[in-house]
Amino acid sequence: MINRKNKLRLDDIIIHRLKKNDKVLSCGVGDGSEIKYLREKNIKAYGVDPSRIDDSKIKGVTKYIKKAEIKPKIFGNLKFDLIYAFEVLEHVGCRNYGTILEKNFNQKRKYFVNSIISNLKKGGICIITTGNKNCILDPGHSHAYNNLGKFLKLFTSKFGISIPFDKKNFLPNANQIIKILDSIGEKKKISYKFIDMSNYPEIVKKKKFISKIVKYMLKFSNVYLFRKSFMNPILGIEIKLR
Repeated sequence: MINRKNKLRLDDIIIHRLKKNDKVLSCGVGDGSEIKYLREKNIKAYGVDPSRIDDSKIKGVTKYIKKAEIKPKIFGNLKFDLIYAFEVLEHVGCRNYGTILEKNFNQKRKYFVNSIISNLKKGGICIITTGNKNCILDPGHSHAYNNLGKFLKLFTSKFGISIPFDKKNFLPNANQIIKILDSIGEKKKISYKFIDMSNYPEIVKKKKFISKIVKYMLKFSNVYLFRKSFMNPILGIEIKLR
């Protein structure tokens, strides 16, 4: 059974972008339940994840899922119309796909993004989301590399305090992502843009006063001029292979 958070993300960001017979690849599919959910909607979905696939949640769709890291031709010669990676990029180049950076994390992140693009059809798109290193609030992770993060983790694991200039901060920022995409774009014909992520967190769908405050804050921080700035906690990038 897919959890509410993942269902909302798929419904709001992915499904409406699809045309009939489009092939979709989830990169970092987690327990695998997303693929079962999409397949039940007659969507031709595939998934990869190196660590967290749960066999009990992918019965009937195991042949569409690989327990592996993304690489070119991950499903042979099959190319995809849409590939998405929700909050995966920040864990690439981290020890055991966690939050402790390895020395070669930049190279691994470039390989990750390049591999995704290599699996796209011409005209296909990729959606990548990640926390923003430059925003002090991270709604998706705890940040136990700093004392404030360790203290906050005693009370909640649902969000953390990010220190933008700490070398141990595992999140990317907009400039780091742009650098990766521009280096790939020198060889491959891609275009990209930062997209509105104001409806992405599950909390903005809840009928609570705090949810409304968060929603309006995200609406403001996702105005075009501010999407790449320190005000926006969640970066969303749409990449198109031309």
